[in-house]
Amino acid sequence: MPIMFRHAFIASMACIASCFASSSAVSADHIVYAVGDVAECSGDPHESPAYRTAALVPAGATLLLVGDAVYPVGEREHFDRCYEPTWGRHRPATLPVPGNHEYYAKDARGYFDYFGAAAGVNGYVSMDIGSWLVIGLNSNLSGVALDLQERWLSQILERKSTAKKCILAFWHHPLFSSRRRGKGAEGMKSAWKLLEAHHADVLLNGHEHFYEAFAPQNIEGAANAAGLREFIVGTGGGELDDTDGGERAANSRVWLKTFGVLKLTLAEGGYRWQFLVEGGKVLDSGSASCHR
Repeated sequence: MPIMFRHAFIASMACIASCFASSSAVSADHIVYAVGDVAECSGDPHESPAYRTAALVPAGATLLLVGDAVYPVGEREHFDRCYEPTWGRHRPATLPVPGNHEYYAKDARGYFDYFGAAAGVNGYVSMDIGSWLVIGLNSNLSGVALDLQERWLSQILERKSTAKKCILAFWHHPLFSSRRRGKGAEGMKSAWKLLEAHHADVLLNGHEHFYEAFAPQNIEGAANAAGLREFIVGTGGGELDDTDGGERAANSRVWLKTFGVLKLTLAEGGYRWQFLVEGGKVLDSGSASCHR
């Protein structure tokens, strides 16, 4: 049964911008899907990898979009021409964050116009899914805007994490990967530290065009059972990156060059994951308990 949610906003020139959404708890388990780096604006969208990966997600399912929805530039016309015919069917139940390609258009206007209220005030959002607190952050911010986001995150965690058993966060640029190794994500270190201090469990990223799953680790990149478990799911349809050669990142469990989506079952006190590819085949799976 799809998770129903609504969005409400608090915005002020003197205060932190924020976006909230809540869901009705209809069962102990809630299924969400995650993907990023999606629609190439070349060729027939109905013949594209993005069209095929979108078919892996059931109608009405909650989708966490981890940025770079369209290529090469996040103009509104590209959303309409390339994203809408592929992943657009999932827009009513999508909680998105922007990637760097969204900002190749001035102020990411195409992104904010296309997703509307779901995109939040400045690209960061939060949502309750059962007993889980789900937080989406904008990894493209800097300066004062980044400071405001960090203050907002701290307030969200202080207010809500005490009442939640599990926390999931997602943003575009990964701090850890087997390729760019944090390039572009430098501003997100403080967010990781805040999440770690509040015993967060799962982190989802995109940007790298492959699937990579890590064992729990801390901000220093050391294996730590109490750290965040990171998944990179830049596998929605954009041209894939190579996974051959080079040194694997520490704590990397699985590293795959293939299109697909991550299916997460958010349960009371724990979670399960499956990385799904065409035909519904599962290439990676596992389960874990939450830290709380």
